[in-house]
Amino acid sequence: MQKIKGEGPKKKLYYEGEIIFSEGGVAHDAFIIDSGSVEITKAAEARKISLAVLTQGELFGEMAMIDNAPRMASAHALEDTVLMRVSRDYFDERLDAADMFLKALFRILVGNLRSVHQSYMRRPRSFDDYLAAIDSHLGGVRGYMDKPEAEAISGEVTLRVKKIRELVAEMKDISAGHEDRRKSVLSEEDLDPQGKPEAKELS
Repeated sequence: MQKIKGEGPKKKLYYEGEIIFSEGGVAHDAFIIDSGSVEITKAAEARKISLAVLTQGELFGEMAMIDNAPRMASAHALEDTVLMRVSRDYFDERLDAADMFLKALFRILVGNLRSVHQSYMRRPRSFDDYLAAIDSHLGGVRGYMDKPEAEAISGEVTLRVKKIRELVAEMKDISAGHEDRRKSVLSEEDLDPQGKPEAKELS
């Protein structure tokens, strides 16, 4: 069995409101909550969105250490909190000592978690985002109507899709010049990688 040389976990007290790490920062440590509680937040729309509240025994901050990516969220103590700090060196040594299959699986799972998180953060936020998302999904419905199996309903559905798109266009005209304090986050690529909503299809 390989001996771990890195310094083991050490306890540290964080006072209520104290920042543990910030979004975008370099990851030097992971943490286990010994006592107290920690809130994980992310900046969006010029404000902080609460992602989770963690309590005794929970681990956080580990993903950025695994894939060397910047911190994707911030963490602060909700009360006086004692954390077990796990250094990157110790973490890397433990990971290197693991079975190769488990290491690969672990890194894949972290990548998948990041993808899910990024998709969540790109959900519609502003009024314009929601109208654009409706229009894009209608393009998917219209694309499905071109399939042979949709022939029986194609005429009626296509007519209603057209009416809905006309209503969406009217809402866009009505809201022109309206300033939504929420920042739009959806791009054409988010709605349709090819930039052609009409070509999208329902699975």
